[in-house]
Amino acid sequence: MSQPADAIVIEKKMTLTAAEFAKSMAAFVGEQVQIVNGRARVSTGENGSVAEVTYVPLPSRRIGGGLLELPQALVTITLAGMGALDAEAFVRRFDIAFQRGGG
Repeated sequence: MSQPADAIVIEKKMTLTAAEFAKSMAAFVGEQVQIVNGRARVSTGENGSVAEVTYVPLPSRRIGGGLLELPQALVTITLAGMGALDAEAFVRRFDIAFQRGGG
């Protein structure tokens, strides 16, 4: 997607696999999302604004003296045609959909 001058771009380093990304995107949107080459396009509202969410795998992270290996990815959210308040609400909903319990 060519990025409009007014696009808002958010980058997140996340701990998830491509399969977890697809599952969380489906939960976020409420239905299966087509992901092509790590990119998903999501309609963000009635005004025709669109978000492109890109998943790029990174090298795994080892912790605990190498006992645990965690998948890593760079997830980039590009929001076009959206005001700052709507973008903030979109990212808040995105973060909630991608949360996982732990403990």
